[in-house]
Amino acid sequence: MQAKKKPCPTCGELAYLWNRTIGCKSCVSKSKGSNLKSTKIDRRSEKRVVQEKEYSKLRRKHLEENPLCFVCGGEADQIHHRMQIRYGDFLNDKTQFRSACAPCHRFIHDNVAHSTENGYLASKEEKAKYLKENINLKHKTQ
Repeated sequence: MQAKKKPCPTCGELAYLWNRTIGCKSCVSKSKGSNLKSTKIDRRSEKRVVQEKEYSKLRRKHLEENPLCFVCGGEADQIHHRMQIRYGDFLNDKTQFRSACAPCHRFIHDNVAHSTENGYLASKEEKAKYLKENINLKHKTQ
């Protein structure tokens, strides 16, 4: 279905309306700086902020308890999530934490086939099974 040209409420020209209250493309672009206010959108929800604070504590504690890289045995300074699921409550799933040094962590993510073969990354099948099991557990406990 094609839009119909209508008279612009601002300039009166017959045009496609971009905004019902302001009007056509020309009038909307002229008014952008004057009476339209931009609203700031928070990049992270409050829930996510709380999860990230918890993650910081868990990360620090995990690195204190496991100071060596699980690949090379050097000093670890990063957390590798084996399942690569960092959304929702999965961000803070300690069972998926692995201590890693920066070079090894980069190698893991740059060489997916090698890393999956050696168990550094979960396969798609493992990830699907893990999600299915954990999502089912969450629904049962709620």
